[in-house]
Amino acid sequence: MRLWKLGRMSVIAPVAALLACTTVVGLNTLPANADQARSTSADQARSTSADQASKKCRNFHWREKMPTFDTNMPPAEDVPAGFQANWFDEVYDWETGEKVGTAVGAMNIIYERESDGHDIEFQWEMFHLPDGTFQAGSSFDRMDVIEGNWITQPVEGVSGVYRGWKGKWTWRALFEIPDAPPDFEAVIEICRR
Repeated sequence: MRLWKLGRMSVIAPVAALLACTTVVGLNTLPANADQARSTSADQARSTSADQASKKCRNFHWREKMPTFDTNMPPAEDVPAGFQANWFDEVYDWETGEKVGTAVGAMNIIYERESDGHDIEFQWEMFHLPDGTFQAGSSFDRMDVIEGNWITQPVEGVSGVYRGWKGKWTWRALFEIPDAPPDFEAVIEICRR
């Protein structure tokens, strides 16, 4: 597989310092006392709203495109420990193709696993949507990226409506065009805790 060579060479600083930028009421028979009915309906609405809010989840299916990609050494399929990169992604709805947000990220090959010689990569990414921001980060076998396998990382909300939410980000590289940075398919489920 041929890989791409983009952007200027740079030493990457940790990206972790980047800025993060219906109530349903059941139909009940009203009591004879109208004041009591309003009070009961308001209490039910608050209870139902709180129950729904506590279990609320959002699901996303995206295509990430990478217009900006910088590394500290030339990109290649087999890079040594110490290889670092950072990027800016544009995020598009998988079905409609509509741009829904952006993302910034960074990765670092942290070591080579002695048992099989595979590189272990740490990757962090922050997603910026109009209604809030969430981030993901963990380590995994880089061979899974190269082979286009699905990778799952924990995700947590850091601002806006997603603050305090938790979930998972499952993604894979789509090597559709030789000598170009890949697009990425991403499926995210994030839930209020």
